[in-house]
Amino acid sequence: VLREQTIDTTVHPPLKPEYLDIIDISKLLKVEQKTIYNWVSSGKIPYLKANGRLLFRRKEIDEMLRKQTAE
Repeated sequence: VLREQTIDTTVHPPLKPEYLDIIDISKLLKVEQKTIYNWVSSGKIPYLKANGRLLFRRKEIDEMLRKQTAE
């Protein structure tokens, strides 16, 4: 008995990761990694440290960008 199979070919947009690393955040903000480190040192950007790595919560970065564009 042959049965017809259907395949879902819907293209789904890639999921945005909840956390970004230093490389991702520098690309997103279009600044050098050194600038991000300076912002971290001076408290200008929210971050977390996990296993010695700097991580940035996408939600907080998006909110920071919204506030800057609203000013």
